[in-house]
Amino acid sequence: MKLKIVFKASLKRYSNSSDGIDNISIDGPATIQDIIDLYGISPLDVGITIVNGKMVPKSTNLKDNDVVELFTMLKGG
Repeated sequence: MKLKIVFKASLKRYSNSSDGIDNISIDGPATIQDIIDLYGISPLDVGITIVNGKMVPKSTNLKDNDVVELFTMLKGG
């Protein structure tokens, strides 16, 4: 399965490219949480997950050619 992973804000440090966009291929079924684990990102660092322009939970099953956007937790005070 081919996926485009877009890392936003401080999550860009996990990307393998300077623009924060990775095109990857993985075998078998996967969820967004599987992708987060693959990159070694703490689940607490990912606040918003978007697939193909729609906000979805981390448990969402991914399909071939999905575009996954990972955003940091929103913090403020």
